Amino acid sequence: MEHPDLADPILQRYDQNNEIFREVWNMTYLRVSDNPQIRALYHQLELLCSGIYNAYMTESH
Repeated sequence: MEHPDLADPILQRYDQNNEIFREVWNMTYLRVSDNPQIRALYHQLELLCSGIYNAYMTESH
């Protein structure tokens, strides 16, 4: 689903990486990994994806 105003870099970044975000959000098992480094990296990745998603939602409305 592409947004009509793809001149905006935030909207472009979200639309181009939408599948990646979905994959990241589906890997919730990494959040409960026995390895603390895996948990920390997943948390950072989740924060980055959420930041881009929130910026997208703000710009699209």
